[in-house]
Amino acid sequence: ISGYGAMPLCGTSAILQRLGEGTVPAQCVEVIRMPFGVVNALVLKGEWRVDDDDEGPILVCQYTAVDVGGMQNPPQLPSTDQLIPTALAHVGARARVDRAPSGAVFVYERLAVSTIEEETQAFFS
Repeated sequence: ISGYGAMPLCGTSAILQRLGEGTVPAQCVEVIRMPFGVVNALVLKGEWRVDDDDEGPILVCQYTAVDVGGMQNPPQLPSTDQLIPTALAHVGARARVDRAPSGAVFVYERLAVSTIEEETQAFFS
């Protein structure tokens, strides 16, 4: 989602997204694989909304802050203000399917917070 996993010699192992209310309505955790077996979490924080266009509803997440390894908005990252629109292809009780402007498809499964914490921790074990 952020594009940081597409940097040379890196990859994205998982994307976990939380949309809700409160002080951080939109939060996206990307587990990034880096050279030499290093795994790190990149946490994007911001706002979200649903807009309409000619093809239907569009989920718009605007991330304005990033946390990497406990550092808030590290200066070496290119931008902390990212606007990420995706078309909502399906929203159900158990899953959400989004289509990005690039054509990429993202499938999100609704999970309990405890399950998400367990799965995220497994990447770092």
